[in-house]
Amino acid sequence: DKVIEVEFAQKSFKYYLTIQATGLHNIHTARMNISGMYTTAFLTNDDHRMNEAGTQTVDLQIIHTKPTSAEELGKGELYGEFWSFGPNQRGDIVNSITLYFINGDVITMKLKDLTSQIKTLTKGGEIIVEEHIEIKGPPGGFQPGVGDWDDPTDIEIIL
Repeated sequence: DKVIEVEFAQKSFKYYLTIQATGLHNIHTARMNISGMYTTAFLTNDDHRMNEAGTQTVDLQIIHTKPTSAEELGKGELYGEFWSFGPNQRGDIVNSITLYFINGDVITMKLKDLTSQIKTLTKGGEIIVEEHIEIKGPPGGFQPGVGDWDDPTDIEIIL
């Protein structure tokens, strides 16, 4: 009998981040794009193609802090996690994070440059975001109402 030994090695790694925010009551969806990440890994030696730098889209969880006053309404944090083959290590590749908030319109924010920190996380880990963001604007989404409806109309249904 022949025995084949197989060794499994992790090729993709978990990254996660938390962003402190105010104005969360103004949005109903949050996403982010992170650029400059590898899109592949060679199975035999963990190497990467140095000319690849993909962008990943991540859904962010909106976590509201329970307000104890009107000033605290909309405070909380955004949490996101994703799996990646790691950040591209070429010096000319920037790892940027852009946030997208949806409230009927799309609000876009780009975080301060986190390239040097992200490039050190070759095997996953926490991306520390010290920046506090504020989302301004009226609450969005569908706001149903009946004030503009016409008077009721009776329609006879024939059976």
